[in-house]
Amino acid sequence: NSLVTGVDKIEQFAISIYPNPVKNELSIVLPEQGKAIISIYNMVGQQLNSNEFSGNTRLKTIDIGNLPQGMYMVRIEYGGEQITKKIVKVN
Repeated sequence: NSLVTGVDKIEQFAISIYPNPVKNELSIVLPEQGKAIISIYNMVGQQLNSNEFSGNTRLKTIDIGNLPQGMYMVRIEYGGEQITKKIVKVN
């Protein structure tokens, strides 16, 4: 018997974020088509943008070219779970 937590479940999903570092357009690939909410936060936790995507494709893209250079967190809400990954924005 093993306990499966929300973190364990989301790690089973093959979510890819690229490129990292990113200059303008960030791509997120989900394991299946489905609704996703993708939010960008600065390192002090302020939400800078949030995008809701419908379920017609696994690939989601976000234009972050307007953000200043630095480190950000990407939060992906998908399949009743959420995952947060760190990205680096370059100019």
